[in-house]
Amino acid sequence: MNPVLGSLQNRNIDTSAPVIVIAPGYHGHGIARSLGRLGVPVYGVHADQRSPAASSRYWRENFYMDMKKVSSEESVDWLLGLRRKIGSRPILIPTDDYSCIFVADHAF
Repeated sequence: MNPVLGSLQNRNIDTSAPVIVIAPGYHGHGIARSLGRLGVPVYGVHADQRSPAASSRYWRENFYMDMKKVSSEESVDWLLGLRRKIGSRPILIPTDDYSCIFVADHAF
């Protein structure tokens, strides 16, 4: 076992907040691996099913939505629907320039 990871698992870490990672292409795999190993439920949003990052075993579940191909309003509605499906108040992590700008422009 990794000594750093083992010491983190022995601490009282709250892993109850789910995380949604906007992970098109190669982005997001490291986040899924790191948080998933700690027991955090991590959900991936990938541009398509061939996305290399979608193959990580640490995703609780993968979802597919190419935010560049639909309107901003559709993307916001879709993400809010995903939040309702997952439950709780997930943490949203964008991982590329487009998704970072999208989240910044639509934060509320």
